[in-house]
Amino acid sequence: MNAVHGSNLNPILGIVIVLVLVYISAFFVAAEFAIVKVRATRLDELIKQGDKRAAAAKKIVNDLNAYLSTAQLGITVTALVLGWIGEPAIAHLFHPLFQRLGFNAAITTTLSVIVGFFIVTMVSVVLGELAPKAIAIQKAEQLTLSLVYPLMWVHALFFRLSGA
Repeated sequence: MNAVHGSNLNPILGIVIVLVLVYISAFFVAAEFAIVKVRATRLDELIKQGDKRAAAAKKIVNDLNAYLSTAQLGITVTALVLGWIGEPAIAHLFHPLFQRLGFNAAITTTLSVIVGFFIVTMVSVVLGELAPKAIAIQKAEQLTLSLVYPLMWVHALFFRLSGA
């Protein structure tokens, strides 16, 4: 049993879950910035050339608010789950270190939580937000075309779940 937050999550599984959640967050951030940055005129050119992904992307661009809401919802849900699972999973790794350093239980737990929170936050911000944002701005067309079908699928899923 994990001494931090009473979690019994396997530490390796916790790290894997953190990395998967950061990847999912990166997907939504990249999609959000790519669909805003992509040029509609370029999509029109690709549509004339028969590119089906461009036609799908054009539908997204024409319904931008709905898809931006989908991306924001994905980012928010991912961040909440990342905080819920990620911080305790990472804090658990540091708990024994602080115990060996001779800190009492309260300080050990507090320091572990602070370090876990800091690491999860930094990984999430750098790999889940800043890097995908920069890439999406530089490669908006490529990312839009690559992410169009997964984004449409997630949008349809969220739409069905919301009952709208």
